[in-house]
Amino acid sequence: MIHLIFIFLLLQMSPVFAGNNYQVAIEQNMIFFCMKNRKKPQFLKSEFCKSYAHKTLYRCQRVSKKSSYKTLRCLKKSLRI
Repeated sequence: MIHLIFIFLLLQMSPVFAGNNYQVAIEQNMIFFCMKNRKKPQFLKSEFCKSYAHKTLYRCQRVSKKSSYKTLRCLKKSLRI
């Protein structure tokens, strides 16, 4: 039992697993932004909000290159979450 917990902790700390967590967090923040701003006039249609969030993500990915943590921070700051 202890060996399974130890293996799980090692997998959780691996860079591949951490990268997947950042991708999930980025998606969740974009969805949260659209839910939070759904009543604003510029985002009445969900397509407008999704395109705005994806443009912001693209801008953040260009700035931070490969670092998922920096991309997530930039996205949160840009979307004001």
